[in-house]
Amino acid sequence: MGAYAVVEYTLMALMVVCNLFILVAYAVGRVSRGYNNTLRLPSSGRLVLNLVLADLLVGVGLCYFSIFKFWPDMAAYLAKYQVPCVLRFAICFLSMNGSHCALLVVALDRYIAIVHTLYYKDFMTTRVSWCLILVGWCTPLCGSAALFFVNEWRPDVPVCDEHHIVPQFLIWFALPSNVFVLLAISVAHWRVHQEVKAFTRRCADPDFVASSASRRSYGCRKSAQVLLRMTTTFIVCWTPLDLMLVTMVVVGPKLWLLVLFEATFLLGMTSFLLNPFMYVWQTEAIRRPLAAALVSLSLLRPAVLAARGPRGPRGPSSLPRADARSRGVFAITRASVLSVSHSSSSSAHTTQSSVPP
Repeated sequence: MGAYAVVEYTLMALMVVCNLFILVAYAVGRVSRGYNNTLRLPSSGRLVLNLVLADLLVGVGLCYFSIFKFWPDMAAYLAKYQVPCVLRFAICFLSMNGSHCALLVVALDRYIAIVHTLYYKDFMTTRVSWCLILVGWCTPLCGSAALFFVNEWRPDVPVCDEHHIVPQFLIWFALPSNVFVLLAISVAHWRVHQEVKAFTRRCADPDFVASSASRRSYGCRKSAQVLLRMTTTFIVCWTPLDLMLVTMVVVGPKLWLLVLFEATFLLGMTSFLLNPFMYVWQTEAIRRPLAAALVSLSLLRPAVLAARGPRGPRGPSSLPRADARSRGVFAITRASVLSVSHSSSSSAHTTQSSVPP
């Protein structure tokens, strides 16, 4: 148990430090630049920053939850007081489910950006993004508040743990949440993958207008990669823990199962550490101050930052080689427009000069 305690507290410290570093770097960047438009968050960046805040709260909440797991004497002392004892599980439920809801909101944003591209800017406004964040926090708040009414605390309870205070806490609260988030993210990823495949087939059509095709194709691939990383990370980190919870219900609390449960629990905790870095770097308004902070701390070389340059295609010269046919269509169209403009101006000049004064 000592080794598990060291690893778990190391993960929690990394969660708090890394997520707090991202928030502080963005805040300092905004202040140093005078809150100008270059660092103004879009709606998608606001949702990602909400995920960073949620994962920061997970690290803080787990510190309070785990300290009584590895020190039974402190858990026995906490059992004398109802509110601090129940608060241990309420904070854990609030922070972890708040992170899951924030992850769902990010997946919903990417889904709308690809499947309903034409309506994305009209729908995902600042007000809508704040409403999604608010709804995403109301659900875990209601669930954590319900723990104060459904717990089985008594004055003579020996220890403040889930077996005495909230029986089947992980089965009735953690497992349904993990399964629901996994299904929702998987469905969103499958739907986005189908949309990207359909758009790729349309791009292969020689009559397809390619002036803006490269930009949307880049955006589709980028969002699809975000959802793929999101789905893969969630499956790898949380599926072993869910299977272990079901196994413990069927087999019972065996010693070897408890050891495996702690290992799978640590694997699930790594998702809260990986989440921000998978999505923060995709948002330019957050990536720029974060990169500047890393450069100032000598953790990132300025040459690497300058070599990255702006993301995404900027014009016909930046189109991939596979779009040679599209470049030709675009070049012909541009040449035709210039030719028509030149001939029109020449014709107007000739007509003007032929009119007698």
